[in-house]
Amino acid sequence: MNKKKLIIILIVLILIAFFTISSLIGYTENRFVISLKEKVPYSLRIFLKKNVFFIADIRAQIEELKRSQKLENFYLRQIDSELRNQSIEIRNYLNFLSKQISEDGYKLPRSNKQKNISSKNGNYKYAFKKYFYTAMPWRFNFKPSGYLGIHGENIIVVSGSGEVIYFNSNDLNNDYLNTKIIENNLLQIINDPRLTKKGGISIKGILINNNNIFLSYAKKVKANCYNTSILKSEFNINKLEFKNFLSYKECSENYGNFTGGKMIKYNNDNFLFTMGSAGLLKQVQNDDSMFGKLFLVNFNDASYKLIAKGLRNAQGLFYYDKDDVVLLTEHGPIGGDEINAIFQNEIEKKINFGWPTSTYGQITYKNKYNNHKKHGFKEPIKYFSPSIAPSNIINVNEFGKDFKNDFFLSAMGSLDGPGRKSIHHYKFDKKYKKTVFEDQIKIGERIRDIIYLSDKKKVLMILDNSPAIAVLQFVN
Repeated sequence: MNKKKLIIILIVLILIAFFTISSLIGYTENRFVISLKEKVPYSLRIFLKKNVFFIADIRAQIEELKRSQKLENFYLRQIDSELRNQSIEIRNYLNFLSKQISEDGYKLPRSNKQKNISSKNGNYKYAFKKYFYTAMPWRFNFKPSGYLGIHGENIIVVSGSGEVIYFNSNDLNNDYLNTKIIENNLLQIINDPRLTKKGGISIKGILINNNNIFLSYAKKVKANCYNTSILKSEFNINKLEFKNFLSYKECSENYGNFTGGKMIKYNNDNFLFTMGSAGLLKQVQNDDSMFGKLFLVNFNDASYKLIAKGLRNAQGLFYYDKDDVVLLTEHGPIGGDEINAIFQNEIEKKINFGWPTSTYGQITYKNKYNNHKKHGFKEPIKYFSPSIAPSNIINVNEFGKDFKNDFFLSAMGSLDGPGRKSIHHYKFDKKYKKTVFEDQIKIGERIRDIIYLSDKKKVLMILDNSPAIAVLQFVN
């Protein structure tokens, strides 16, 4: 082999080594490497990249995409943080301005003009409007915006962080809600700084019965260990003095979003109360544990008994006295949200809804089944896959044309998806084993709570994203 050929082979080997290293390095700001690249003819570089070093070239492209994505994510986080801070500042200032109008409350403006929205199937049209609400958006603090209660003509709203306000339901025809703050001792009796900070330590539900108000909340039992307990106060429009009502020593260190806390009146003596699983899988099927259960609680002495178990996180609860049936909405894991029913003759039977053994959701769990009935559990009326994140369920008889045995189920959801951030309209068969009618009303925000003002033919909602107090009325 002559000298000329050796030189050519050496040059080729150098080029191959250079392009191999260069391709593997991909993006670089090294001046020496850049200058070497520039000395090689462009057409030769492209040829070698596409035909010889294509694998390394693809790797380099992937690394470049990762670098760009990382940079983009950094900028997005910066923008998100800035927008969040601006939103908090604006909201605090709006609250300040609103309170200047009235020293003992807020004047909440209607945040948009009334608009008409159609149901998914086009069966019905509704008028929709919403009013500015003083809570912090869920996205910024991951705390419920609030829950709704009725006391005569007054609507009571308690925020996740413990502020209680009220307004007259007749104001829902106006451009403003003139709210009053109800002084209370919640911060003192709960005595947990996490109540007003970001996270799921919050008020969980409200129930007003006769002249008493009950609030469920996240109670700190010991360091980083919580349960859902209940406070009670005689209802006073000027000041609420809460006292401990139902509490217990059991607690969970995994306490987070799966905490229940829904309360509804069952009869003159008792109310129903849901307790979430709080991440304690083994305790859900244990009758001696409070977690993952439905209880019947006495209004006066707080005595309680187990009604149902096998619940993951039932946030919706309604007693329909016409058919003597209790309806529950249940959060599944990945999919597997449920609507369940318990009849009066099942109240004493400790009905088992199957969690975590039977679920239509997607989980990795030993001896996990889809079918409920085969394994001794009660089947849901309906389950959802993918999840819709159901919150509350209510009866809306006479709300609109042909509304006779109709129910609205509200849905949340962190991200948009089929059935999320909507009201689901259902009719059930006589045995409450299946739906015979389904429709949807797209709201476009997480619906934290929903109630029906039957005398005014209005559905009232708390929306987490705005946040807002929203009103829905039947049009056609």
